[in-house]
Amino acid sequence: MRVFGKVAVALTAALLGAVTGAAMAFDTLTQSSHVKAYGNDPDWSLEIPGSGNKLALTIDGETTSYKYANMGPSLYLDRKTMVYRVPNDKHALSIFVKGKACQDSATGKAHEVTVIIAYDGKGYGGCGDVLNR
Repeated sequence: MRVFGKVAVALTAALLGAVTGAAMAFDTLTQSSHVKAYGNDPDWSLEIPGSGNKLALTIDGETTSYKYANMGPSLYLDRKTMVYRVPNDKHALSIFVKGKACQDSATGKAHEVTVIIAYDGKGYGGCGDVLNR
C-alpha cells in the first residue's frame, strides 16, 4: 500500500479502533456486495458494484472509475476489513470497508459500515451501506 506520512498514521489508528455494534453487516459482506459510501469535508462518494471489478470514486464533484485487483475480505490486525486496492501508475488508492456501524457527521444518519479511503496521500473517512444481501 502506498500511503505516506500523517495519512498512514491516521489510517492505522482508524483501523485499530474497537469494533462495536453492527458487525452483522460485515458478516454478510462478500466480494459480490454492492457498497455505497459517502463522506464530508470534502464531499466524496464511492460506489462498488456487486459485480465486475470497477468502482467509482467522486471527490469534490469529479467522478473517476477505477479497476481494482484482488480484494478481501482480509484480516487486518485481527479486525475483519474488506480491502480494495487499485493498482494504478497515476494514483495510490486503497479502500477499507470495516464491519463497524457509522453515523454520518452531517446528517446524523446511521449506516452499516465504516469506510476509509487513502487516495494520493490523503485520508477520507465516511459511512456506507451494503445494498444487496
